[in-house]
Amino acid sequence: MLDRTVHPWHRRYPKVRVQISLRVERPREALLDAAAGADLLVVGDRGTGGVEPLLLGATSSAMLHHAPCTVAIVPPPRDAAQRAA
Repeated sequence: MLDRTVHPWHRRYPKVRVQISLRVERPREALLDAAAGADLLVVGDRGTGGVEPLLLGATSSAMLHHAPCTVAIVPPPRDAAQRAA
């Protein structure tokens, strides 16, 4: 699933180095560890709908405040956010 998602973007931007990693540990610790030495950490936002789009989840918020690099938080597609509401 990760390869299918990243592959079209890698084709479009071949000079951008992307590292995909699947780890079995708490998200906060795994992401902070992965961010060490990174230029950019991209995390998704769960998009629960209602008032919540104005709020970040615990993991996204922790990355924003504690990651040693720039953090990009990507919202879900609009239709996914509407289904979650």
